[in-house]
Amino acid sequence: MELATLIRKKGILAPIVFLTSYKEYMEAVFQVLDRLKLYLDKVEDTFIFSINKNKFKLKMSDIVYFEKDKRQVIIHSLSEKYRVYISTNQLLGQLNNDFVQIHASFIINCSYIKELGSNFLLLHYAQESIELSISRRFKNKSHENIVMSMRGNL
Repeated sequence: MELATLIRKKGILAPIVFLTSYKEYMEAVFQVLDRLKLYLDKVEDTFIFSINKNKFKLKMSDIVYFEKDKRQVIIHSLSEKYRVYISTNQLLGQLNNDFVQIHASFIINCSYIKELGSNFLLLHYAQESIELSISRRFKNKSHENIVMSMRGNL
């Protein structure tokens, strides 16, 4: 606990995890773990990006899919579209397990899948539907990841 206090005094805001078997520290540890869970839920639930040095934050659940257009990525959300410069690897690094790459140009949110075919899928959102191709390169892995994501949402 003393080390954690010193770390906080230095201004370091990284999450700290405590493990103990001492009863006298258990209450403090559970309070910290509850705060850590809230912190991690907030971090994982949002996608943060920049456009012209302005920061934007979107709920992951509001993002329908990402479309690669040369060096830019078009973020298709429920309310609007955003064009950002970000690599596919950087993008995938920020996303949770609800997102699956189905094509070199498309990463989709499995929550919006209405129909899944062998080489296409249909996304439905805001009274709109869009059909996207699943490339041969991503076909097997994407089908597997989509099924796993859908099982997790049941």
